[in-house]
Amino acid sequence: MTLVVESKTEQTETVGIYQGNPIITSELQVMQELEKILGCPIPVVAVNHWRSFGFEVQNNHVIKLAIHKMGLSDLPESIEKLNYLQELYLGHNKLTQLPESIGNLHDLRTLVLDHNEITGVPDTLGNLQKLHTLDLSNNKLKTLPLGFYTMKSLRMVDIGGNLSLRIPTMVERWLVRLRQIGGTIFR
Repeated sequence: MTLVVESKTEQTETVGIYQGNPIITSELQVMQELEKILGCPIPVVAVNHWRSFGFEVQNNHVIKLAIHKMGLSDLPESIEKLNYLQELYLGHNKLTQLPESIGNLHDLRTLVLDHNEITGVPDTLGNLQKLHTLDLSNNKLKTLPLGFYTMKSLRMVDIGGNLSLRIPTMVERWLVRLRQIGGTIFR
């Protein structure tokens, strides 16, 4: 008779406090890093539209983050630690690029990056399989990555106001199919 013993190790996540809210420590570190970049704390608010400045927490996780018109010029690679983030609003800032790690935000459903200075988006954006709304309008985009067309849940895309934008043929075909299934595309 062979006895198999399974070792079960429970991973308990440590919690810290940010703006009076308990948050998983790894996410707390991201919020503190963003605070340092911005030069001010990020308030707790009901993030119900893209013009907000603040964040929402649910079950010790940051689920919504809005940094609107705050002069944000850099998004840290550590953003990927916001594993439960569903909505990210970063419009009207000074971003020129996005970190590759943004593609690891697997629960992200809304990503608003309008009115920045972004010249290109990483191919990892295609990993965001739950993304429903993507606003890249009024940036300095030159092209869209091929991985863009793999985003199966995307229904609203705004790429208008990118005067130098060239769209690869494969992505153009995908945009046509998106329209055919009822998606909305602004350009």
